[in-house]
Amino acid sequence: MAVAPMMLWLGAAQGVGSLVAGYQEAEDAGFRASVARQDAEITSELTRQNAAVERARGAEEAADIGRANRRMLASTIAGIGAGGVDFSGTAMDLVADDAAEGAMAVQRSKSATEMRASGIEVRGALSERQSLAQASMWDNRASQAKTMGWFNLGTSIIGGGADYYSTGGTMFT
Repeated sequence: MAVAPMMLWLGAAQGVGSLVAGYQEAEDAGFRASVARQDAEITSELTRQNAAVERARGAEEAADIGRANRRMLASTIAGIGAGGVDFSGTAMDLVADDAAEGAMAVQRSKSATEMRASGIEVRGALSERQSLAQASMWDNRASQAKTMGWFNLGTSIIGGGADYYSTGGTMFT
């Protein structure tokens, strides 16, 4: 008469428990990977927006500097004209120097803006890469958890069989 070998059943039950635990851990790791990928997407979008805002702010700042420079040049030219000074030689050099200084100030402002925007983009890209690396790590963890669940199922069944046969192959006499 065939009697259900209790050791085999216990081993199988432990193995199924290990398999379920492995799949639960894999599900958790998969969720964490999904969150990390979403974080990367959000970081990427915020980085683009922040860099665009910085560039727009910088363009406005450069335009303000340019307008201020033009007002200053106009005032200088008006002062020279009101003073009855001939608009040549030293007076012309003064206006040309002021115009060059103003153009350089505008260019410095544009360069500083681009450096700030680039810094935002670099920090954002690094943060995005970190999030994607975390997502990859969690994906690997999910795969490992499933594999270990199956491995533990197999070893539990084999262990139960070994226990069963080490008792002489029968549970009851």
